[in-house]
Amino acid sequence: MLLEFIFHDKRVVIENDGDSVWAYLVGLEELKPKTDVYVCSASPLEPQFDNTHLSHGNPPKLYDKYASALAYQSNLKKIDFEVVESIIGDAYCIHVRDIPFAILSLDSNNRFSKAISSNCGFGSPWNEERYRRIFS
Repeated sequence: MLLEFIFHDKRVVIENDGDSVWAYLVGLEELKPKTDVYVCSASPLEPQFDNTHLSHGNPPKLYDKYASALAYQSNLKKIDFEVVESIIGDAYCIHVRDIPFAILSLDSNNRFSKAISSNCGFGSPWNEERYRRIFS
């Protein structure tokens, strides 16, 4: 599943390959993402990192060590996703089933997800204070 949300001169692309859901911030005329954020897992979590999955050109799957209790979201459909632009610009909140779930921003301090339990290669855990500052 691939979804695209257009905002002025940027677009947010959400990719669900059946295992992982990632969001990418891309310029309207560009193909290469400016940045990304891990949103959630579309399949049950693995006990360890899956190098084979990655070596086949797939985005990485989150595994137990860095997953929060909200990481796995089953039976995701296109209508389960919404993207909201921040009041300060260049930051976007990905909602999953009407819940703010991940923040995507060019500012690396403002990319985080409710699916992540601790800082890692997948990103940073949810920060409610930053979310409110950016979206209130």
